[in-house]
Order: sequence, then C-alpha cells, then structure tokens
Amino acid sequence: MKPISILAVAVFLAVLPSSVRSQEPLGDTARKVKPKDVQVTSKRVFTDDDVAHANSNQLTNSALSVDPKIRVSETQKLVDKLSNKTPRELSNGIVGENKFPGRDNWEERLAAQRDRVVQAAQTALDVASKAISDSTSEEKANATKAGNQALSNFDLQLVRYNRLVAEGIHKASDWENSR
Repeated sequence: MKPISILAVAVFLAVLPSSVRSQEPLGDTARKVKPKDVQVTSKRVFTDDDVAHANSNQLTNSALSVDPKIRVSETQKLVDKLSNKTPRELSNGIVGENKFPGRDNWEERLAAQRDRVVQAAQTALDVASKAISDSTSEEKANATKAGNQALSNFDLQLVRYNRLVAEGIHKASDWENSR
C-alpha cells in the first residue's frame, strides 16, 4: 500500500465541492426533521413523602444477615483455626510447598494480616459477649452498635486476608505454569 502524499490530500480538498464541505451541523438537521407534535412529558419530582425511611434499628439488624450466635460461633472457629499456625504452616496450607518468587514476602504479609484478622475477631467476640451480658435495653443497644462496628472491622480484615490468599494462589499457579 502506497502512502498518500500531503499534496494529494490538499488537491482532493481543493476540488471537493463547497456544498459538501459546508453542510449544516447535524444537530440543526435533526431539529428540522423532528416532528412538531411530539409532546414532552413532565419529569416527576420526588418529595420526602415519596421515599420510605428506615429507622436506625432496621439498618443495624440488616447489617447482620446471620444469627448473631451462629456468627459468634463461626468467628471463634476461625480464630481457633488461624491463631496457632506458624507463617510457614499457614502458607503451606494455601499453596503447599510451592516456592514461587516472592513467597517469603507474601508469607510475611499473610501472617501479619492473619494477626490483624485474629485481633479483630477477638475484639468482635469480646464486644458480642458484652452485648449478651448487658441488662438494660440502652446498654444492649450501645453494645450492639459497638458489636456491629467490631464485626465490620473484622469483615474488612478478613476480606484483606482473603485477597492475600488469592494473590498467593495466583502467584503459585503462574509459577507452576511457567516451569
């Protein structure tokens, strides 16, 4: 394919009929062909009365989709499972004996995040036990709010841990495939 010279393009533009070069903008053409009898419907305005409101108890209760007793039990099982492992045992349980490049660094980050998960879980468990033992409804409400915050932090730490697990599995898989 031959390159088009600048001179050829200039000659083409010079001989291009002026009617083609000076067509009106597309928007103006669209306005001309638009039917005149089209009705514009009014936009609906939503007021405060149109929106359903939730009270703070509904938001708190919906944040925990699982029975709190089950959640406490599952959290305790996770703490028991993770807390007594060395960094090498923890990483071997995820990627086996795979020695992918950067494994030592990943293993250290995984163990550090595991420690954050365990700490957040212990905090959530402590707050949950306080919520169960509190007697007045105000004390229970305050403890429940604190418990939800602690569980939220625990969930965040667990997500970060799971991302590190996925990262290790991915790196181990890539290294195995490249060998």
